[in-house]
Amino acid sequence: MGNRIIIAGSNSGCGKTTITAGIIKGFINRGLNVDSYKCGPDYIDPMFHSYITKKPSRNLDSFFLNKNDLNYLLYNTSKDADLSIIEGVMGLYDGLAMTTRASTYEVAEYTNTPIIVVINVTGMATTLLSIIKGILEYQKAKLIKGVILNNCSAGMYSIFKDAIEQEFDIKVVGYVQFNEEISLDSRHLGLVLAKEIEDLDCKLTKVGEMAEATIDLDEIYKISKAAVNLDCIIPDFQKTIKEFTKSMKDKVRIAVAYDNAFCFYYKDNLELLERLGAELVYFSPLNDESLPEDIDGIYIGGGYPELYLEKLSSNKTMLEELKNLVKGEIPIIAECGGYMYLSNSITGNTGNTYTMVEGIDSNIYMTKNLNPRFGYITLEAKSDSLILNANEKAKGHEFHYSKDDGKYQGFTITKPSGKQWSDVAASETNYCGYPHLYFYSNVNIAINFIKKAQDYRREGLI
Repeated sequence: MGNRIIIAGSNSGCGKTTITAGIIKGFINRGLNVDSYKCGPDYIDPMFHSYITKKPSRNLDSFFLNKNDLNYLLYNTSKDADLSIIEGVMGLYDGLAMTTRASTYEVAEYTNTPIIVVINVTGMATTLLSIIKGILEYQKAKLIKGVILNNCSAGMYSIFKDAIEQEFDIKVVGYVQFNEEISLDSRHLGLVLAKEIEDLDCKLTKVGEMAEATIDLDEIYKISKAAVNLDCIIPDFQKTIKEFTKSMKDKVRIAVAYDNAFCFYYKDNLELLERLGAELVYFSPLNDESLPEDIDGIYIGGGYPELYLEKLSSNKTMLEELKNLVKGEIPIIAECGGYMYLSNSITGNTGNTYTMVEGIDSNIYMTKNLNPRFGYITLEAKSDSLILNANEKAKGHEFHYSKDDGKYQGFTITKPSGKQWSDVAASETNYCGYPHLYFYSNVNIAINFIKKAQDYRREGLI
């Protein structure tokens, strides 16, 4: 249908994730078919969306994709929904280097999507008007259509609403009172995982009831209908995918690590592998004694391996099998936590060191502070490797509270600021490093991975 809305925030920590969850739940309770999205590279918020909708939540990232390609992916994944709800990242305008580049607002501009801004009004009165005025005047396109007031009492809401709507051409579409029962716990990467919250169903029931009681869902739906049709043409990557799938003969099986320790994957990445002919078979490095049978490649994403070091280290049969396969040159992509797992060892914050797969000759040391390399990056291959040929580029991001001993230099990595370094263990059969990859930034990542998996299968049949 094309109805869509962005729920943005005035700043990080203003309550937009909880409120977005409530709005999603509220519309689902009304019987609408809701699709959900997250601006930026975050993995965890989409897990909460998916928990509510019971279907994939996706990322919309204007650093990873240009305007046309982002619009194309949004159109193709949302065309059957009654309503698409897009959660923002950080504050509305917060982007690269004090610009709006790669911000929630840029995604709104790219997709021409109306915005509702969540503002935490704790301790405010008239100052709230000045904040709203600044937010409204900073925009170039007139996309901001409403605000939601968080941590607001029912009595103050009527006062705020009258003042705001008299002063500005904008709707106040609801409020949320302070309620510890609906708050979602956090960890250094953001929220804790949905599956870690024991009473999550109860919390989500309450946030859905909250949305119905104090947020004007009818007005939000009305605002969402103002979203214009997405402007896009068929991207070049679509033609590349079509050409590859036409010529593809051998199907392959890719083992994907998925459990509490390894669960950071972009749904677009996994679906792209499937589009290219891969059968994805899931396994748990924490709980399974062995890998799935008859596999041609392995994909281990990021997550929280540092929370499960003893259990990962004690699963000796899994460690040994993975080590043999890595040494036997099975194609493998291991990002961040996956790379840490394939290393020789991880030393936790307690000082204890745990043996890992020993497939990649590096050692990992957990740190109390966020690694300064965090953020968006562009990767350029120095030579032909599993995922990219020499001089080919792709986009990704880093975010980790650890460091390694810096032995590998397979890729030149460049931040938007221009700062560069070399990193990643890269060969014709592996990509193992801290950077998380977004496959649609260069679909050759997935195509080359599948090709190498096909080669591995054929060699095994000889």
